[in-house]
Amino acid sequence: MVDVLRYQIFLACLVLFLQLWYTAVANIGHIKSYLHLDDVEAVDDTDNNVAVVIIDTVVRYLPLWAIMALGMYALGSVLLRVYTMADRPDAALEMTNEIEVARDKLRSAGFVF
Repeated sequence: MVDVLRYQIFLACLVLFLQLWYTAVANIGHIKSYLHLDDVEAVDDTDNNVAVVIIDTVVRYLPLWAIMALGMYALGSVLLRVYTMADRPDAALEMTNEIEVARDKLRSAGFVF
């Protein structure tokens, strides 16, 4: 069985999102009629006008908001991983030993520290 890689899942979700967004932009009139926002008889109907502006704004700028949400998720996950990183004294000791071995090899090769 073939395993699906993360980038393949991400690309599939991206294609699906872009297709849904394109369909919403192409059919914005149908969305407004479904929500009963296209029959504006009175100019002073501010609630209806505000709803139309909100629907237009949400649909048109959805990819930008999705990118911003993805960036905030990435930043939050990195900060959470850094905050919850465990202290590894055994790894620090191993790294110190490897540095000393490397210094000894470089000194034997003629480098001066």
